[in-house]
Amino acid sequence: MILIIESGATKADWSFSENGKELSRHATTGINPVSNANTDKLENPSEIDANKVKAIHYYGAGVMGDKPKAMVKETLQNIFPNASNIQVGTDLLASARATSAGDPSIVAILGTGSNSCLFDGVQITTQLPSLGYLLGDEGSGFHIGKEIIKSYFYGDMPEGDRKRFQEMYTSELSALLMELYRAEKPNFEIASYAKFLESAEPAYQNYLLERVFQIFIDTRIKPIQQGTNFPINFTGSISHYYKPILSRICEMNGYRINQIVQKPMDKLIEYHANH
Repeated sequence: MILIIESGATKADWSFSENGKELSRHATTGINPVSNANTDKLENPSEIDANKVKAIHYYGAGVMGDKPKAMVKETLQNIFPNASNIQVGTDLLASARATSAGDPSIVAILGTGSNSCLFDGVQITTQLPSLGYLLGDEGSGFHIGKEIIKSYFYGDMPEGDRKRFQEMYTSELSALLMELYRAEKPNFEIASYAKFLESAEPAYQNYLLERVFQIFIDTRIKPIQQGTNFPINFTGSISHYYKPILSRICEMNGYRINQIVQKPMDKLIEYHANH
């Protein structure tokens, strides 16, 4: 039996499969050995006998470097003692295998966080470091949420949208800042404000997303392009829900989107059934 775990910043999907057929799937909170301590809270979320799992393919945020990978691998080995093959890779590799296996492309994640790489069809060849929400995550839900909050308090949000913001959230700066800075996961809390765009006027939605996505293209795509003309494959909720605006910005910059997969898991099951 094979277990595939694909973890973004917010949620983790667990899929138990055998001979390419999925037996059970479960969702848990996101796992990141760098930014939170969720690895010590990992447990088998299913009723499947843990001893039957023979191979594990784990993909997640925060597993760059030997120490985080070893931490995740040791934790999984304790939970699934008979797993003789445990592979730990990044969430970016999961996105690449789910969208681009066999074909060269630029691969990008736009969810709560963000990332990007150049993929030759087999492996990641070029990528910038992921700096996390404190220093990076351009184009992500976190970035969008931060820009919405700033837009309201800096006074450049249109009046109609300002009223909606006041109805949905506290308009008292001190209360909002206290809420954000005291949150257990501030990046998740700030990213939750991205939902505001669902009720915002189209003009404001376009204005904000065009700026955010252009910053993502400038900082995360152009530096790794290296003269190639590869299409871009996206994963993540932000790329899924705001596909029209994202597609327009990509086209304006000379990039073609090949596909957008909100959740990579289905394609990962297929990939590992054939590899």
